[in-house]
Amino acid sequence: IYVGAYSYWLEPPVGGNLVAFNKSNGGVLWAATTPNDDNYYNDILLTCEPEGAPDLIFAGGHKGFLSVINSVDGDEIYRRRIDYGAPFNSMWNGGAMTDGGIVAFSTFYGSLHVMAKGEDRPRLEILSYNPEVGIEFGTLPSLHTSLGPILTNTGCADLTINDLIVDITANDNYIPEYSIANVRDDVMDNAITIADRMTTSFKASPAEYAWDEMTTVRQRGEITMNAGADVLPNFLNDPPIISPVDGTILAPGDTTDIVVDVIQGMILRGPQYFYIEVDTDDPDYFLNAGFVNVDIPAISVTLVGGCLTTASLLEFGMGCANYHYTFNTGLLVDGDIYADGFSIDGMDDVNFQGSYVFGVDTYRIATAAPDWRGRDGSHKSMQADPNYFNDDCVPALVEDVPLGTFHTTDGFTYTELSGNIIYKSYVDSVQNFDDGGGWDWTWYDAMFDDTLSIGIYTNTRTVGVCDFPELNNVIVEVMEFTERNGDSIPDWKFGAIIDYDIGTDTADIDRSISTAWAYTAGGAGDVAWGQVKLPFGCGYNPGTTFEPLKNVYAINADEALWGDYFWDSAYYYMALPPGAYGHSNVSGGGDQEFFATYAEHDFGGNETFTIGVANFGFDGLTNVADGATYAGMANFVNQFTGFGRGDVNNDGAINLADIMYLNNYVVFSGPGPIPFLHLGDVNNDGLTDAGDVTYLLDFYFVDGECPVGDWMF
Repeated sequence: IYVGAYSYWLEPPVGGNLVAFNKSNGGVLWAATTPNDDNYYNDILLTCEPEGAPDLIFAGGHKGFLSVINSVDGDEIYRRRIDYGAPFNSMWNGGAMTDGGIVAFSTFYGSLHVMAKGEDRPRLEILSYNPEVGIEFGTLPSLHTSLGPILTNTGCADLTINDLIVDITANDNYIPEYSIANVRDDVMDNAITIADRMTTSFKASPAEYAWDEMTTVRQRGEITMNAGADVLPNFLNDPPIISPVDGTILAPGDTTDIVVDVIQGMILRGPQYFYIEVDTDDPDYFLNAGFVNVDIPAISVTLVGGCLTTASLLEFGMGCANYHYTFNTGLLVDGDIYADGFSIDGMDDVNFQGSYVFGVDTYRIATAAPDWRGRDGSHKSMQADPNYFNDDCVPALVEDVPLGTFHTTDGFTYTELSGNIIYKSYVDSVQNFDDGGGWDWTWYDAMFDDTLSIGIYTNTRTVGVCDFPELNNVIVEVMEFTERNGDSIPDWKFGAIIDYDIGTDTADIDRSISTAWAYTAGGAGDVAWGQVKLPFGCGYNPGTTFEPLKNVYAINADEALWGDYFWDSAYYYMALPPGAYGHSNVSGGGDQEFFATYAEHDFGGNETFTIGVANFGFDGLTNVADGATYAGMANFVNQFTGFGRGDVNNDGAINLADIMYLNNYVVFSGPGPIPFLHLGDVNNDGLTDAGDVTYLLDFYFVDGECPVGDWMF
């Protein structure tokens, strides 16, 4: 193959990845990371496709897979397991290709694989080995539920589906390792174009429902993978499969859904699992099947009671150009789902991962955090619920919502603010990570445990203001936590873990403005991202204040969620006294994480506790380490949300001048409260009148109660 005819050359570097270089200047064009550590240690082959089509790279991995890769962009088009053994035992070595379409590779132990177009035959392709479907709660005795298009025939002859066998265990059947590989989402778009080729396509399953053999054993509590007779799960009718029926024929290129018959009332909250064994007349589904000792493939199915994790797009800022993908759980941002899920002023790669977290002790922790190391799984102890706005699983977006009035010039002219609000709801349903050998936070398919669940129902509304410079860089989430079982919950704590990728992050806190932030200065730019816990300042009773944001902890990446033991310490961090904390080298060269504690509360039965969290991001700041840099923003957001009332002349204090200013407005129609009209309603009766002047006089002169704030949205 004359590689020199192309504008790049390829080689497998140390570590087994493929890298394409510009042959003129040596620049890297793309790099293809091998999934499942199936490193490419062999020479690669490059085809010469017709003009206009990308040339194809054939590369074999040391676990026995053949990968075919688009040479232009590095995308994996499809893969096929040709051989399987212990790593390196089936490693591919040199290869050769003829212009007649024959491909040959040798292996580490001297065998030779020769591949060429053979007789027309059916070929089963399973598009997803890990389908997941949300099942809303209800009482239907028979709910026909499609698992999506799963079975297809990429061969050149009719494929007969002999039988689909449902069981609660995998038995001796095989869910291949590559079914959870990190294959690009667009892989399946290419399936129709490779029907006459000798391989199959696979799409990555969602990370939180990927499987491996060990988690399958532990999660079902099985003694062995071979459990004997098939057992039908109690949430499926008998027969469980509606379609395809036995004997269904798929013509070449055809695809069919699998539809199961669900007993809706038997579906519990969270994931429920079962397997479908697929028996067809594909004469050779697994090439060299004797190496894995299986007869037919199996699919692991997840039915999720309630709602699947999803997000709605919140737009805000000048021209509504900023945005945040707002999830229907406590998940703040997930760079594996939306690589640019939180964008402010073009900074769309700062928030990598992040999730809210609350708990009552070391092991009773609720969160929705993904595995940050790229392993297949996530913590699912925050379960999405139909939102309280329109009873839909998808977070409800309401656009162009009035959000109060703002003084613009002289106290006589006010501008109506508007923006967008997203409503969502979720509950905690805590997993039991005790696998029998100890507590394992990486056992992502651990079962839910009612005895560990905390019992909180959460309604939230996330607000973004459009075309208002003072709130361009901020979104506000107001969270109502309600104890749902009539029980008391002592020692409840609430915070968040976030990975801000802004360079050598340092974390700091200023409790006087209830604000914590991560920042970097110098080479990466003067960038800061953080949170304001709301409300703060004067409380409802004399001499009291609202409890501000409690503490912040800077943590090295390998001691946070890039490691395996962070969650053992999460509640401990939240229980620390107020202030700033950090592990060693928190401002060093490694990646850092940010853990903030917002609030603590002792719940009474059915009590509702409400707080707000403003998430902000700024670039081009000076004095990023100084709390004074953020004071104006924090106080403004506190006032915007309905608190910090009484400072009607906006000089930063409540004193006699405010009483005179408010009286002049009420009695003599002078200029009104600034910056927000509602700051003059200090008794929170919906009016700004003489009663507010009297209330403010009492507060200032006779130690009366603080001005009464309330949420404006």
